[in-house]
Amino acid sequence: MTPETKSAYNTAEEWMNRLIIYNTFKKEKIPFYSYDEEFTDVKPIGRKSSGKIYKATLRSLRKTVAIKSINLTVDDAMNEIKKHQILENHDNILKFYGITRQGDYMLVYEYANNGTLRQYLRENYQRMSWNVKLSLARQIAGVIGFLHANEIVYEKLDSENIFVHNGKIKLSGFEIRRQSINASRQNSNSQYLESPGAIYRKTSLDRNSLGILLWEISSGTPPKVIMNDNREHVLGTPRAYVKICEDCCQPNKNRWPSIEQVIRELDEIDLSEIESGFFNLTSSLGRTKDVNMENGIAAEPDSFTSEMDLFMKNLFTFFSELFVKQHLDMMPICIKKFIKDHNKNPTKILYNLVSQRRPYYTSMVGFFYKHSIGTIADNKIALEFYSQATNGVIDERDHSSDVWQRMKKGLFDFSRKQQKRDPLEH
Repeated sequence: MTPETKSAYNTAEEWMNRLIIYNTFKKEKIPFYSYDEEFTDVKPIGRKSSGKIYKATLRSLRKTVAIKSINLTVDDAMNEIKKHQILENHDNILKFYGITRQGDYMLVYEYANNGTLRQYLRENYQRMSWNVKLSLARQIAGVIGFLHANEIVYEKLDSENIFVHNGKIKLSGFEIRRQSINASRQNSNSQYLESPGAIYRKTSLDRNSLGILLWEISSGTPPKVIMNDNREHVLGTPRAYVKICEDCCQPNKNRWPSIEQVIRELDEIDLSEIESGFFNLTSSLGRTKDVNMENGIAAEPDSFTSEMDLFMKNLFTFFSELFVKQHLDMMPICIKKFIKDHNKNPTKILYNLVSQRRPYYTSMVGFFYKHSIGTIADNKIALEFYSQATNGVIDERDHSSDVWQRMKKGLFDFSRKQQKRDPLEH
């Protein structure tokens, strides 16, 4: 394709400049696409400080692409494109397809169909598994490591400048507000070259920003909320992941981990510890006929004689172990699996827990109501039992109390529904 005719420009000088630009791109074998002939369904999708961004269909490639207007000199434009072409060999860098012109020259590159990372988290966080979250974190750390290895500092690493395409992290080389680590060396004498320590410090901002990004991925919370002194992680976040976030965000900059260390520690996180790490405990408890009460809680003198009593004792021991060793948001899954593996009816178990006066069952009753195990969820009743457990109060089963009446009705209604679905008498 060739640029428009001379009549399309106000002056001969302008036409000549455009021709020089076109010939420069052609010499560098950078594809040029006619805007009117090649692009359809052009829609504005945003604006950056460096120019407007559009979404369009590129006919010859049969692809949906992004088009961004630029206002650069020929040399600057060529430098930006060459830098991007080097970077785009990485899977997490948006691909560059060429240039076009509609008034100003415009860059044509890969379109990210999931928008920015901020948008992606806002729209998908509630259904994201930890496999997805950890994959996003690893990809971001990996591509930042790639940039640092190429002596490039990202400088503005946040979820609004990171894109997602088909669930995969993408950075735009043209959006990176970057400084080459060795840029200051080019016109300097060797005695003024930066030391390795100075180079390491230049990348520190990226490493700190990465820690904040990891918090955002794990919590779904934007940085304005995260950037305070109360960065509480979401229940179920892997401990090793939390440690990485805390290390990157600690006040002492000299103790921020290197990007290589972050990548290594993210790669070493084992999600099986969250998803099934304590399910093995259910098997071992199932084979144990007499499990000692742990955590300083001793069994009452009257022995557990019935099968149900023995099961509840084992269930409580398992429940106590989970509090010590398991992530809290996995506990309902573990408890439900324990009950299912032993072919027990959760409604009948809850009824037995409520009927007995053993004080160490109080918190477990609250847990059942909190997480709808054997009953409908009732936060008020759950809080009542949690409060009793916290204060060491034993419910004397005042059957006239409002809590008891609501609990009794809830158990009855839920049990009747369960019997219609599952006639299991265990």
